[in-house]
Amino acid sequence: MLLRSTPIPPNAKDVLLTHEFAVGQTVYFTPATRGAVSGEYEIRHLMPSSAHQIEPHYRIKSAIEQYDRVVMQSHLSRPHEPATVAR
Repeated sequence: MLLRSTPIPPNAKDVLLTHEFAVGQTVYFTPATRGAVSGEYEIRHLMPSSAHQIEPHYRIKSAIEQYDRVVMQSHLSRPHEPATVAR
């Protein structure tokens, strides 16, 4: 006889977030706020997860800016598919 138990959903802090993009990959960044430049960026670093995050974060760099940005995965897409960001 096979007994099946009801799966217990894990706590949010126990869920490992998976990154969709890889270091060195070119992505299209769609900012949620004004002041940031949308366009193509390079993934520089996969940011570690923390208990309060609901999605993966990345450090990205544009060829036209002098600094890196830390952004959420929902603001990134493949270069030919601009992301749809809820405002």
